[in-house]
Amino acid sequence: MLVDKGVHTVSKSFEDVDMNEWTIGDFVVKGYWYERLQLGNQLYQLRNDKPLAFFFTNLVLTSRFSMPASIHSVKGTYVTYEFTNEVAMVTVEALEAFNLLN
Repeated sequence: MLVDKGVHTVSKSFEDVDMNEWTIGDFVVKGYWYERLQLGNQLYQLRNDKPLAFFFTNLVLTSRFSMPASIHSVKGTYVTYEFTNEVAMVTVEALEAFNLLN
């Protein structure tokens, strides 16, 4: 997710476009999702043409990592971004630390 608005508290209950319910007091971040282009590769497309999405802050495992633009692959008018091996390892380590992989 590319965060548009950092950690904040929901002040008025609402339902998003994906039918998720958010209630007063929820701690969330808001932003745009990256969508994987093909299963098995590390190229993603930033979906800033879709409505903003919300995510509970207690589910964030890693943050502030680079998603560099890929020079060799553009789909339509959208630039693709690469989820590097270095970032993948940081994410795997975070998942292992919370025993979420096994």
